[in-house]
Amino acid sequence: MTYLMLLVPAILLSGCIGSGGTEEIRTGLLLPHAIEDQEWNQLGYEGITEIEEQLAADVFVQEDIRTDTDVEAVLSAWQEDEVNLVFGHGSLYADIFREQADQYSDIHFVVFNDDAAGENMTSLHFEGYAMGYFAGMLAAEKSRTGRSGVIAAFPFQPEVDGFLDGAAYHDESHDVEVAFTESWIRRDLAAGAYDDMMTEGTDVFYPASDGYNEYIIDLAEEQGSFVIGYVTDQAHLSPDHVLTSTVQDVVNVYVDTAEDFQNGDLEAGTRHLDFGEEAIIMGEYGAGVAEETRQWMEEHVEHYKETGELPEEVSS
Repeated sequence: MTYLMLLVPAILLSGCIGSGGTEEIRTGLLLPHAIEDQEWNQLGYEGITEIEEQLAADVFVQEDIRTDTDVEAVLSAWQEDEVNLVFGHGSLYADIFREQADQYSDIHFVVFNDDAAGENMTSLHFEGYAMGYFAGMLAAEKSRTGRSGVIAAFPFQPEVDGFLDGAAYHDESHDVEVAFTESWIRRDLAAGAYDDMMTEGTDVFYPASDGYNEYIIDLAEEQGSFVIGYVTDQAHLSPDHVLTSTVQDVVNVYVDTAEDFQNGDLEAGTRHLDFGEEAIIMGEYGAGVAEETRQWMEEHVEHYKETGELPEEVSS
């Protein structure tokens, strides 16, 4: 690794053009926080590393880039380095990418979960509703008290509505409590919501943020409740208490996107990523999920992958 002196240290991983590619890839990754701060940041770094390894690309990484001024400085430096594919690992980069795309016409910009604009910008949009729906179904199935809880970061997360609808589909009498921390990382607020829900008899939790989901798993293990993991496969953290996880396969999405760019197939606009694209999957099931329940879940997930129909749509 070589460190480039920009606003903050930049990581350069060196490679050469892949033998099967039509476009030499020099790709940059912008992270809003340090790599180790959140699972989401770690997944972005793993994705860019896989691009370096699988496609023999030159890869640049900048951490802790959050302001427009910082982004502009990095892009200017990367333009001189002939970077031609830039991933902004989060929706916060969407506005500045839309503003700067015309100025950097030799760069293709990739952002997550926001709108793209122009001919050289692509948005990769993980569809959260279905993964929340399946989490809600399983929570309603496994709850012993008839109460489950979602501890989400923000109200705009579609997985929250999905969870409510999935739980209601499976059991109309099942109660779901929802709390928002208004932060991806505030463990103290998430723990407070967890304690309040436990007091009300909630025994299955869906912590919909990668900044505190592992912390909620630790609490569940201590107090005997169940958790459905979020973003990464988390069954290994507590096999007896993690029922399963709703996994976003960020790493393979990075590689697939870079391959398309290399082959000239990366189109501008929005790419919707869901179970059908295998960008979202259900993780490993824990010891608390019986084999028949696993098969029941897998049948519904497989049907959704093939048809786009959730169980409620199938039965109606």
